[in-house]
Amino acid sequence: LIVCISLSVTSFTMYNRYFSPNTLLEEISCNAEQLSDDGASFIEVHTEKIVANGNVQSAEKSHSGRYSAKLTQEQPYGMTCELTNVKKGEQLQVFVWRWDTSETGIIVSASNENSFYKTNYTVTEADSNGWQHLLQCYEVPFDLQDDKLKIYLWNSGKQNVFFDDLHIVRVK
Repeated sequence: LIVCISLSVTSFTMYNRYFSPNTLLEEISCNAEQLSDDGASFIEVHTEKIVANGNVQSAEKSHSGRYSAKLTQEQPYGMTCELTNVKKGEQLQVFVWRWDTSETGIIVSASNENSFYKTNYTVTEADSNGWQHLLQCYEVPFDLQDDKLKIYLWNSGKQNVFFDDLHIVRVK
């Protein structure tokens, strides 16, 4: 198992690429800076993969760059990625910066939420501007019915919440 420790995303990624015995299957980074032509989706930094819910992009606050995802009671869903061909034993690490102290955060879910639905995370650090770095680590415990997992950011509260710099690492 990968030991999840509080390292910066860059250090953690470097460790996984060059020192970890695991094989990197997929890496997704979304900094909320770039949108699709229709504005409906964020564009992933390295592969230009579509990350859903670009309509929540906001210049009101950001951890890095100019933009973040602003989630409200009316628009509670933020950056959303679907992973395909997910297999038993694969490990996921999900990182994101959140501006707010609510219990809102990261959701990892199978198509059938009753079979796999995870909401817990660890706050690994906080900066002086009110941003908290959230981390989730999971091993997929069994083969999923359709081999898909959805990772998304969710505001379950009434206050506005901002998310920035989503980073997902998938290894086997």
